[in-house]
Amino acid sequence: MTYTWQQSKREEPINFIYSAIETILLGIPAWISLGFISIYIIYGIVYLLSLFKKDYYLIKNTEITSFRRRLDLFLTTLDMTVTPTLFIFGVLNFVLNYFNYMLNYGIYLFMFLLVFVLGIFMPLINIIKDSDLVIIKKDERLVQPVGKTLLMYLRGISGLTALLGFLYTLIRINLNLYDSLMVLMALLTVIYPPIIAICFAYNIVHRRFVKRLNNLFEKRFKRCRMIIEIGEIKDSGIIIKEIM
Repeated sequence: MTYTWQQSKREEPINFIYSAIETILLGIPAWISLGFISIYIIYGIVYLLSLFKKDYYLIKNTEITSFRRRLDLFLTTLDMTVTPTLFIFGVLNFVLNYFNYMLNYGIYLFMFLLVFVLGIFMPLINIIKDSDLVIIKKDERLVQPVGKTLLMYLRGISGLTALLGFLYTLIRINLNLYDSLMVLMALLTVIYPPIIAICFAYNIVHRRFVKRLNNLFEKRFKRCRMIIEIGEIKDSGIIIKEIM
């Protein structure tokens, strides 16, 4: 049976608060568990890649610090929630256009996306982003943190067009602007508060995961220090000096 928004209007209204709480209670342990598993997945993948590429080094990441106030943790969490929220709406836009029968699953579809789809790659990307691992390519004059590249790709996939694209799709399937905005606000009510709560709880233990990953990396990769000289230099470039 094909799902239509007109049908959803006749159905019993969803208890948004109950659904949000259920998602949070399921999402927090799932994200933390998947984050712990991500440590060993990241190390295994990087270890295999290092057998073919010798560009991996460790540089102390000064950005990763312990939060002294919960407010700082909360503000960092808000910044972290932008990308997954846009990603979810991008996925929903794709579902509406090509797999709208999946909407029959209702709140369980949103719960699956929030808890498991985001839980698989968001902790993984943030752990490796905040680790000390970098790629140093002398020929390309490039020093690049590994995880920031992955985060850049994810942000590009998400994009600010996700919300607008989803709103346009709602209008295109015979909803007027007011009804479309109401659907959008209802979905934000279901999606965004759980994302904030889950990300906040995950960020409390995030630094422990990063520290554990760095300890594994230290067994495999060499630490290095970047020194930048500015002034009258006859021959400039990236110099990698081995210290035994």
